[in-house]
Amino acid sequence: MSLYLLLILFIVGIISQQFSFLPKNLFRYINKFILFVPLPAIVLSKIPFLEINHEVLFPIASAWIIFFGSILYAFIICRIFDYDKKTMACIILCCGLGNTSFVGYPFLQHFYGEASLRYAILLTNLVVF
Repeated sequence: MSLYLLLILFIVGIISQQFSFLPKNLFRYINKFILFVPLPAIVLSKIPFLEINHEVLFPIASAWIIFFGSILYAFIICRIFDYDKKTMACIILCCGLGNTSFVGYPFLQHFYGEASLRYAILLTNLVVF
């Protein structure tokens, strides 16, 4: 269900940019709605069911490994192409903390079921915080 809602919101955002009868910045309101209503609701509904044990240590560690790998990647890329520090910070944030909650949560729910959302929420919250 949420996958279809996400696709509908994406389509409405694209349509709002193409046609003049809708406000030009409707996509910003859709993005704010997604960030401030459904995503926190998903997180808050799944937190009581989280089980922190030794089985979730590897996924958490893998997220941190990806983050530190993105720092190394950004450093190498910025040295090769002579980018400034602001660009390096953007590369680190996009590669290491590229949060895929917009698309990731609905796809996980669709392909792996409700139980997979617990681990996705655990990963995104422990890595970001």
